[in-house]
Amino acid sequence: GPVKACTAEQTWALILAGAKHLAAADVFATEPLPASDLLLALPNVTISPHLGYATEAVFKAHHHGMVEALSAWLAGAPIRVVNADDLAERG
Repeated sequence: GPVKACTAEQTWALILAGAKHLAAADVFATEPLPASDLLLALPNVTISPHLGYATEAVFKAHHHGMVEALSAWLAGAPIRVVNADDLAERG
């Protein structure tokens, strides 16, 4: 059937109550999870690092952006500067 939206607390309560469901998660209120966290011991729960962004296309885009930014900086014309005011004060 269709998946119903619920909060993380509702999901964990169902799993801890013995519901015959599987769960996978990569984001938590406390990160990293403490080694003593019960979720790490549950056989029906998969915990993974937050890697949703890790695709070949994203890595290529990051690489291109870094090369572009470093080349511009080395040429004396930095791009995408987020602290321009701070840099201007330093001279």
